[in-house]
Amino acid sequence: MGEFSEEGLAEIVGGLEASRAEAAKPIIQAFFADPRSEERLNEMYARTTLTPTSVATAMLEDMVPRDFRGHLPTIDVPTLLLYGEQSKIFPGPLGEWMHERIPDSELVTFDGSGHNPFWEEPETFNTELLEFVSRLAEREEPATSH
Repeated sequence: MGEFSEEGLAEIVGGLEASRAEAAKPIIQAFFADPRSEERLNEMYARTTLTPTSVATAMLEDMVPRDFRGHLPTIDVPTLLLYGEQSKIFPGPLGEWMHERIPDSELVTFDGSGHNPFWEEPETFNTELLEFVSRLAEREEPATSH
């Protein structure tokens, strides 16, 4: 959200380029409220390697320096914010902060999740997403005349 230091970015990119597994696995682990097993962590890491390191680092170098905070009030579509209360990636009241700035937004928090509520609380996540989409569909239905 605009507060990642150039030094921090350079450290992550350098780590990924030098030893991707050594750099990526702690980041993956930090996405969760509770530690994943070594087996599960290795599965997730293997999925990340489907994206070449050069592409992953280029994406980080492009995305991280950008500050999108000023654009939040200009979002003009209904927005569902799904925020894990135990996020180590974006700790603190970030979900509430974004909700206050994005018009027509809804905030759903997940007490037992970190950055990945879709993995940590999938049933609740899917229910919230489905209910949001259903509410949008109801808003968009044309009025029927009788």
